[in-house]
Amino acid sequence: MTPETELLLFEANRSQLVREKIQPALWRGEWVIRDRMEEESDEFHERVIRAYRELAENEPRRVILFDERISPDKIENQVWNTLAQRFPDLGKHQTLRTKLQAS
Repeated sequence: MTPETELLLFEANRSQLVREKIQPALWRGEWVIRDRMEEESDEFHERVIRAYRELAENEPRRVILFDERISPDKIENQVWNTLAQRFPDLGKHQTLRTKLQAS
């Protein structure tokens, strides 16, 4: 199977899972935890890390790496600051962050 085919199948499966299981559970107020990736081997995770680092190096305007060793709150702030810098129009309307928190 080519990497592109595998990616498309993964995304199609994710879309179906979100529609049939995750969204209805969230609407019911249930907690949803996606743990399939955590069950993968260390080798798998190392390959993923290497691939993302390579993407970030080759396409720095498209892929940004954040330091996972800092607190989740600091990472969240870095993500929102990066989004605000790259998409300044987000602040002109109700912010994406507010929309996400409301949903």
